[in-house]
Amino acid sequence: MKRDENQKMALVEKWERSSLSVREFCKSEDNSQKSVY
Repeated sequence: MKRDENQKMALVEKWERSSLSVREFCKSEDNSQKSVY
């Protein structure tokens, strides 16, 4: 799925608030780690 800039920022902000590692967060959200980086 292609994300726009706002969706990318929202995903990163959600990860930052989660206190999970990138790997754990992406697994729980069913996203690739690339989507955070």
